[in-house]
Amino acid sequence: MIAFSYKVDIPQVFIHNLIFNPVQAIKSLLFSLQADLRSVLPQIQAPCLILWSEKDLAVPLSIAQEFSQLIHDSRLVTVSEGFHEWVLLHPEKFVSIVSSFIAENEGNLNKPKDRRIYLFTGGQLDTERSDRAEATQN
Repeated sequence: MIAFSYKVDIPQVFIHNLIFNPVQAIKSLLFSLQADLRSVLPQIQAPCLILWSEKDLAVPLSIAQEFSQLIHDSRLVTVSEGFHEWVLLHPEKFVSIVSSFIAENEGNLNKPKDRRIYLFTGGQLDTERSDRAEATQN
């Protein structure tokens, strides 16, 4: 288990993104308000972990449940900690859940399926980062 000895100040992180990366922060906010991912999600063929806080006020749990129904090989794991940014406040729990999921699915990654990496950030498909992640795997 990795131990972290710090806590993240969520307002400070948000302000930092608005100051130093305002275009991407605004694009992300607008995309999350306008994009409808339901047609894309059934195309995902890789094992998918959907990790969500039960108390998320930004993107309700019902969205995670819908994602889970639309993505064939997905597992929805909910946590009671935190809100939308719970990962920043509870990194040990995040690492534990993700590490377990990876360990359980390592064998599945070698099967001839769609092996693309899909990254969801704040309830939205982050295609730019997904493409970069995929490129580093090839």
